[in-house]
Amino acid sequence: DYIRDVTLVRSYEGYHRESAVYRELSTHFDGRIRFQESDSQTDSSLDVDYEGIVLGKNIRIGIQVKPVSARVAHGGIPITDRAKQNFHKYEKKYGGKVFLVVSKKRGRIHVLDNTEVINEINNYLETL
Repeated sequence: DYIRDVTLVRSYEGYHRESAVYRELSTHFDGRIRFQESDSQTDSSLDVDYEGIVLGKNIRIGIQVKPVSARVAHGGIPITDRAKQNFHKYEKKYGGKVFLVVSKKRGRIHVLDNTEVINEINNYLETL
């Protein structure tokens, strides 16, 4: 049961969580940022699930998606030293900041929990 839960159920939920975040961000930033799934190397080595190509600029932003359960379990979403280092590497390589997006399930649908990240990204775009 444990192996089934970890390999199937959690992976399936994670896929749907990330896809929902991708769709929601794509809608908010249509015409300004084109989001795409990170390649496996960027995902695993830099902790970035999705990349946003800022249109008209030579900059990419990174998106790390976490479930709301991580926030509840840790009293906030702690960013590990390893993740901070990886985000810094991403920023140095692609010129753009990495944003942490928290997703929760509302009924059967995943939605952004930290909607303030939309304003954070908007404010960041204004500085470019």
